[in-house]
Amino acid sequence: MSRLDPEGLERLVGQIARSQPPRRAPATLQARVLDAVARQDRRSAWTGGFDRWPAAARIAFAVLTLAAAVASARLPGLATPLAAVREFVFGLASAGALGHLIFETAVRALPAAWLCAAAAALVTLYAAVAALFSLTHRSLGRHS
Repeated sequence: MSRLDPEGLERLVGQIARSQPPRRAPATLQARVLDAVARQDRRSAWTGGFDRWPAAARIAFAVLTLAAAVASARLPGLATPLAAVREFVFGLASAGALGHLIFETAVRALPAAWLCAAAAALVTLYAAVAALFSLTHRSLGRHS
């Protein structure tokens, strides 16, 4: 076998590649791909982040969060429901000893209005980051 220069080797490999018979995809490939896409579409609305939720769910979530924040700040009679929320959060945290200790200290030591305000602030920040990500993604997508 003689030694080939890079161009000759490229031509040889190209000829061999072109002489190969075309390969066909399996008959079930299209059905499997369409099933995977449908599963992802169903799942992605809720697992893909707040910006992928249906519009009605996002609006309802924002309204309920705002109503809870306003109600906790304005209505002194909400001490019992807010205590129930506090106990629920405390129950969720009891899965781990360290989490239990941290949540017990924070939830029992802080006033309920502070906890609701912190939750509202976190939701607002999350929505702002999601909006910025969406805006950046869309603007970069147009230029590529």
